[in-house]
Amino acid sequence: MESTLIDLLTYSKFNKINQLTNIVAGHHQWNEGIKDVDEINAIYNCSKININHGETLLLVSLNRSFNQAKANGVYRRLDIYEATRKYWKISKNAPHEVKYVLGVYKGVVRSVIEVNSWHWTTVAEDGTTFDKERCVFEGKLIEDSPYLNKDISDYPFGSGGAVRYIRS
Repeated sequence: MESTLIDLLTYSKFNKINQLTNIVAGHHQWNEGIKDVDEINAIYNCSKININHGETLLLVSLNRSFNQAKANGVYRRLDIYEATRKYWKISKNAPHEVKYVLGVYKGVVRSVIEVNSWHWTTVAEDGTTFDKERCVFEGKLIEDSPYLNKDISDYPFGSGGAVRYIRS
C-alpha cells in the first residue's frame, strides 16, 4: 500500500516519542504566542498605576471588547473610545464622582476618558436590551494620560466583575 507524501509528513506520524495535545485548550495562552512590540511593552514594560490624590477612577474591563475580531453582540464597538464608555452596570449615585474611566485589557490600562457627562440606557445600539439601566459616559479620550499603559494588578476586579472604583 502506498502512502502519500502528506501522510508521511504529518506530525503524528513523524513524532513517535512525544505525543502533544492541547489539553488546556488555550488556557493562559495570553502569556505566550506572537505579539507586536506595543503588546510586549504593555505587558512587560509598564509600571504600577499611581493614583492622583482626590481623583475617583472607574476601571472597566475591556476583555470582551478590546479585540474586535473576536467581539460579539453588544461587545462589538467602533473604536476604543466606544468600548470604554458604554453600558456599565454601576450604582445610580456613582457617575457624579467619577473623574476618569479607564479601559483595562488584561490588567493594563489601554484607554482613559475624562468624563464630562453620562446618561442611562436600557437598549444598546445593536438592539440588545438590558434588564436594568446601564451607564454610558461622554467625555474626551486622553491619549497622553499618566494612567495610560499602567499595571492595575494592585486593584483587581471582583469575581466576574467588569467594573472597579478607585478613590484616593
